[in-house]
Amino acid sequence: MNKTELNALIARTKPLKLLVVEDDAQMREATVAFLDTFFDHIYCANDGVEALELLGNEEIDLILTDINMPRMSGLEFISKLREINCDLPILVLSAYTESSYFLESIKYSVDGYLLKPFDMEQFFLLLLKVVKRLEEKQELLTYQKHLEEMVAQKTKELEHRCLHEYYTDLPNSIMLHDDLMSWKYGYMLLLDMSHFSVINKEYGKEFANHVIIRTARVLEKHIHKNAKLYKTESDRFAILLRESSLKEVYLYCDQIVSFFDNHNIGIDDTELHLTFNIGVDKVRADISDTLINCEYALDKSKELGSRHYEVFSERTTAFKDEKEAVKWLRLTRELIMQEQIEPYFQPIQDLKTGAIVKYEALARGFYEGEVISPYFF
Repeated sequence: MNKTELNALIARTKPLKLLVVEDDAQMREATVAFLDTFFDHIYCANDGVEALELLGNEEIDLILTDINMPRMSGLEFISKLREINCDLPILVLSAYTESSYFLESIKYSVDGYLLKPFDMEQFFLLLLKVVKRLEEKQELLTYQKHLEEMVAQKTKELEHRCLHEYYTDLPNSIMLHDDLMSWKYGYMLLLDMSHFSVINKEYGKEFANHVIIRTARVLEKHIHKNAKLYKTESDRFAILLRESSLKEVYLYCDQIVSFFDNHNIGIDDTELHLTFNIGVDKVRADISDTLINCEYALDKSKELGSRHYEVFSERTTAFKDEKEAVKWLRLTRELIMQEQIEPYFQPIQDLKTGAIVKYEALARGFYEGEVISPYFF
């Protein structure tokens, strides 16, 4: 190895931490004095017991150990070390020439075996091999860390995308569902943009998307401090209000209607006057009930025209009738799918003669052991 190569090797070994395990004080001092050229951080241990204790407190990159030592020999030390760290590079320095020691050290995957006094060129080559291995390991760890960071970042982005609407980047229906289950909110408002289909047809889908995005930014900017905004399907938004009185809910709906009465949405050179219908319900134990009730209230508000809102109430006859109709519609579908509707033939008698003159065909449904009249389905 020439001088240039040797200097390059020294530059690569300087940052490494070396542990020298040697019971002979004179030999240990001489070894450290020589290796001081190669390593800035050299730790020493008198035997294997001290070495194991030191390894419990320090991060070591390379070990140079003798074999014949008191309390714990070098080979015993290597054996115990391999039980807790099978990858730490080890160089064995010994005066023993017997093949048994050499073969025993190979069994524990040591990186090199040097005889005292060691040959300089052999030492440099072994040291270069160890340095290359450590550098390759570090490159692999760096690459692995980079991959883990990339995976973490992509996972974070994917989670964000799964919980946010594509165009507006607002929380979507999935997050709305999760937040409804959290019981942090008292009321839900379902906002439907009036006549959005007209905008879509007149200006095109791309322009309509810009309208949605711009409206989202306006709502986001003016959202109440105790409210959270969501973008659901098509031209709809949802707002969850934290615990509020019904009077405050009415006031908030009035503010939304009033705001869009007095502010247009500007897209390029086009000014649009937007209005909303709003359906409201309190957050209920059954999330489905909350969502369905908001839909009922929204449909009711549309019957009054645009820029109206309606709060769902169980006591309102129209809501009760409509919910009952939907219930029987679902049940009828279930009865048909399960073939639980059967024909009944009812005789029609002549009141004068008592004779059966014809039969009327009716249907009956069977549900949970009861016969259901066609009046219901």
